Amino acid sequence: MLIMGIQFVNAQEFLTDKSYSVVINEMATDKETINAMASLVLTEYPQIVLSTFQIASSKSIDHIRVQSLKHPELKDINDIIRVDLSYLEPYAYTISQYILMTNEVESILLPPIVNMGEDATPETIYVFPSQIFGNVNKITKLEIVYKEAFKVDEVNVLQNYAWNDSENEN
Repeated sequence: MLIMGIQFVNAQEFLTDKSYSVVINEMATDKETINAMASLVLTEYPQIVLSTFQIASSKSIDHIRVQSLKHPELKDINDIIRVDLSYLEPYAYTISQYILMTNEVESILLPPIVNMGEDATPETIYVFPSQIFGNVNKITKLEIVYKEAFKVDEVNVLQNYAWNDSENEN
């Protein structure tokens, strides 16, 4: 119980970060198809593109939220940015794109996660070593099932991704 309490005290969560912004560009590939790309940029220097990823149509986006997790305890990663794109049409869903920023200011994209509904239950997320349910040298993809009032009912591990684990092998 004491160890669990210490984990909660030291655990970090994603926090709103105004130092990053998302710029959306649509490109017509032919008369009927429009591709949309989102670029993560520095808010004060929007000409500096940190990462780019494909998104669904920008016309249906209701809300964009940018959050970051500083010092996630992954080797050579100093920041993880989570971009949530919330859509309302044709139904409510959120696409979360996680971007790992290296110490050399290069980006690594994790596969996007789609959560259905505005108050998705179950909710799928990535968890990093510095967070609750995080594991050393691993990125964990979790499914969290909530009861009423956002109380966690169940946590299921969907996948674990080893991160620079070869150094720890003897």
